[in-house]
Amino acid sequence: MTTSEHPVPSASSVRRALDGRMPPWWLGLLLVPVDVYLAISLGEKHGLAVGVLAAVVYGALTFVPLFFEEVTAWSKAHPVLDGLVLVPLIFLALAYLTPLSLAMCAAVTAACGLPWPVVVTVLRRRRRRTG
Repeated sequence: MTTSEHPVPSASSVRRALDGRMPPWWLGLLLVPVDVYLAISLGEKHGLAVGVLAAVVYGALTFVPLFFEEVTAWSKAHPVLDGLVLVPLIFLALAYLTPLSLAMCAAVTAACGLPWPVVVTVLRRRRRRTG
């Protein structure tokens, strides 16, 4: 097969696909079984509290495609808080993927997640000075 039969997408078309357009509403529905599985699995592995935390965090992320404009506006208005969504995601990923205790997962999450607001604040101040 030649490239004329299957053209390679240009860089501009790839950029357009990732330009912040609203994802389809059904994408949130595809995430529901994954969310349920992860919440149940984490609940069985680490107890009810972690299972409920997983259900809340992953369930909230399921609604992002449905309320994309609102989420995007909020994210732009609150970049530090938006970045803090990584904290529970790091914790849940460590709890699910590793044999670490919950205390170790929390310690690693704190070491990874707590510097984030400082980094975002410094970058925003630099951008304001230069731009």
